Amino acid sequence: MTRVKAREQLKEPRIIITEEEICYHPNLLKLEVNHEELAAFLDDGRKTSIPISWFKEWGHKNIKPEQLEKYEIWDGKTIHFPIIDAHVGVEVFTEGLKGICPNCH
Repeated sequence: MTRVKAREQLKEPRIIITEEEICYHPNLLKLEVNHEELAAFLDDGRKTSIPISWFKEWGHKNIKPEQLEKYEIWDGKTIHFPIIDAHVGVEVFTEGLKGICPNCH
């Protein structure tokens, strides 16, 4: 009877994914505002938009497009609207109102 040496147990390589990689979001380049929506231009080439009516979901009633025309982009990830003191993250444009990544916050 031949004895077979036991092989070393094969180990799968460990893949380490950082939180930033799990929740990667492109950077915001610019924003366009019209009467119905905000359109974000992203550094991955996409243009995506959200309706202005979503501000009601965030507790901002009776928002007028003119109030959103003045904005600041912070670090490519957040839009600050100083007139109404509101912030919108890029993930809202990439994932939607209800689909915000739980690991990003």
